[in-house]
Amino acid sequence: MRILFVSCLLPYPTVPHGGGTDLFHLLETLSQRGHEVHLVSLVQPAERPHIAALRPTMASLQTVEPALAWRQKFHHALREPPWRWGRRARAEVRAAIRRVVAAGIDVAQFEWTETARFVDAVADRDVVTVLDEVDVSFRPLARAMGPAGYRHRRVQAARARELAWCRRFDAILTRSVADQAALEPYLPGQSLHVFQPWTHVEEFREISPETREPGTVLFCGAMDRAENADAVLWFYRYCWPQVRAAVPTARLLIVGHAPRPAVVRLAADPTVTVTGYIPDLRPAYARAEVCIAPSLVGGGVLNKVIDGMAAGRPVVTTSAGNEGVAAPPEVVYVADEPAAFAAAVIRLLQDPAEWIRVATHGRTFVQSTYRWAENVTRLENLYNVIRSARS
Repeated sequence: MRILFVSCLLPYPTVPHGGGTDLFHLLETLSQRGHEVHLVSLVQPAERPHIAALRPTMASLQTVEPALAWRQKFHHALREPPWRWGRRARAEVRAAIRRVVAAGIDVAQFEWTETARFVDAVADRDVVTVLDEVDVSFRPLARAMGPAGYRHRRVQAARARELAWCRRFDAILTRSVADQAALEPYLPGQSLHVFQPWTHVEEFREISPETREPGTVLFCGAMDRAENADAVLWFYRYCWPQVRAAVPTARLLIVGHAPRPAVVRLAADPTVTVTGYIPDLRPAYARAEVCIAPSLVGGGVLNKVIDGMAAGRPVVTTSAGNEGVAAPPEVVYVADEPAAFAAAVIRLLQDPAEWIRVATHGRTFVQSTYRWAENVTRLENLYNVIRSARS
């Protein structure tokens, strides 16, 4: 098939965030399977050196640099008006899409809600259009707004806009059953499908329980994202003192791209290490005794939860953090209050038998659940079913 992808973030082999990594592996896998893959993507100036690494995978690659810094806009896109993209950038993206479509394609897949506004550039009615809702954006936004949640005018406006975009597509992808179920009441009759993310399950099989450093608690995530910064700051302020009181040798390891100043300042505490970006996550997970994902807003599927279990490490998360993964109680600890969250970490640091039980069940769960090759095959079948229905 000839498949066009439209992305608001450049996916490349060393991209420092889960969504970009996921998309890169999808493009790579489809190309390896013989599909003709095209990409139109927004790009940051600092990312331009990475374009060359993508070209061997792509049948064509066109990039557009927005007038304003995109990384900041991306994380709050549904809270800001479309003009924040920049009029020139919007026109260039549409023009690039039209060029690829005019040359002949079968499927146009738009990554993240924010790119949905460009589906009008696909004028050919024979082209299958798919929206990949990497996160159902109005849901984490509602949680971030506090008790008002879904009643907040900003959330209601974002939800209405997102759903209106969804209705323009032949099919919608979500990362989890929870996100799919959240959309179903608003989109009756819409073709909704779960497309699981690429994970480190295969890469992390080699990580051994023997490499863990006693007392090491790991948080891993793109630290320029407000959601991750807020999560680790919450843990440090409200849980870490309790963990340290019970386990004086405990150490907190924070790994992830571009940590925000408030996170960097945590390194003034001698019990905390902030590494910033590291190209290979395996050594960090090999050191960890316990992995944490204290997400306050959730959204999609949190790779940090899957990666911890894939590395054979017990994971402590929140209800929001486990929502997309939907791991059963025997494979993950779930706690929302600071005292309960701290107690879960402490138990896993102090109880070797419980550590082995949770770590073993968690690794088995993700190895049996997240199978990338089968996942991509289901997506290919979806493309073909929609195409066949039109012929």
